[in-house]
Amino acid sequence: MPLGSLNDILKNDDIELSWLDRWSIVNQMTKGINHLHQLKPSPIIHRDIKSHNFLMKWGPQNDNNRFIVK
Repeated sequence: MPLGSLNDILKNDDIELSWLDRWSIVNQMTKGINHLHQLKPSPIIHRDIKSHNFLMKWGPQNDNNRFIVK
């Protein structure tokens, strides 16, 4: 089930983010951006990185992730 953007989650007082949740989200975001930058032959450079542009859904992707960055 989609949750909306990361910004929506950050503004939602009903969703509590643990430090593990925060680390997992940031880790997924950086891996995704790095993947785009490494694409061959034409890397993608995203010029508008902000919380509104990361779509989220409920996990679990594995035992540690409640959220999955799409």
